[in-house]
Amino acid sequence: MGTAEKIVKKACELFNEKGMAEVSIRDIAAALGISHGNLRYHYPGKGPLIEAIFQDCLVASDTVMEKLDRPDIDITTILTSTAQQAAKFWKYRFLLQDLLAISTQYPKIGEALRGMYRHREVQLKNIFKYLQAQGLMQAESFPGFYQMVIENCLMATDFGISFVELNYPNAPLEEKIHRYHFSWFVPIIACLTDKGKAMVFPLLQG
Repeated sequence: MGTAEKIVKKACELFNEKGMAEVSIRDIAAALGISHGNLRYHYPGKGPLIEAIFQDCLVASDTVMEKLDRPDIDITTILTSTAQQAAKFWKYRFLLQDLLAISTQYPKIGEALRGMYRHREVQLKNIFKYLQAQGLMQAESFPGFYQMVIENCLMATDFGISFVELNYPNAPLEEKIHRYHFSWFVPIIACLTDKGKAMVFPLLQG
């Protein structure tokens, strides 16, 4: 792992532990045992560092979604891949807990988020079509309904961590991540066929 990657990893740890506002570039450098100048060589300030962390998070999400956006996708792969994604997002939770403030403070992140949402809508609509073709998901109840379902899924993904942390502060980490991941699928479950539900329930409860 190179210095830049170590900086991102340590910054995430400190931001998650103390909050982004409470951690300075000097704090991160001290925690790594490197000079302030060395850190600034890689990231001139907190802004570029946070943008780099966001980009890492976005790339991780893109990798999973590209894997799922294919006609032969199956329920097991969807659930196992998104469970891994939920665990990955938990490592970036400071971003998701302060997403609105961060995207406002750093316009590049806000712009990238809006672009990502549009891309995720296309990918999720594709996945819904694939599941319908396999007899696992019902046809849309009325025009625009699945757009609302998708928006609920995206809201759960980006804002669900705060809900879990507020309501289950003393729960084990594994339970927190499971609840967070489960929330992504609540809007979708009612849209599944009986065949789809029979496949999903054991996997979500396992």
